[in-house]
Amino acid sequence: MKIKVLYFASSRDSTGISEEVYVLDGMERCSLSELTWKLLSRHEELRLSLKSFLIAVNLEYVERTAWLPALERLLENMQVSDLYSGFWEIPLFFLKDGDEVAIIPPVSGG
Repeated sequence: MKIKVLYFASSRDSTGISEEVYVLDGMERCSLSELTWKLLSRHEELRLSLKSFLIAVNLEYVERTAWLPALERLLENMQVSDLYSGFWEIPLFFLKDGDEVAIIPPVSGG
């Protein structure tokens, strides 16, 4: 499974890159929460601000309730296998091979 991640504005500045591809070999499925957890493992500098970011998958915004609660559990040392067991009853948004995920920081206008 390959997922392309795009970084915009301050997320691009923090990571120093505008995009990268996550190759998730051997994975049958991956939730957006798990991908963001992997992303934070690679880009620790995003940890403080990620909760305020918007995330879009294939140009469609994904509600925070579909990824943030599970991400918070993973950051509290919950095992990934527990995430998928169904025990926690946490909503999950699943990604597919070839999906494009955009990390979009808050913007202001005026």
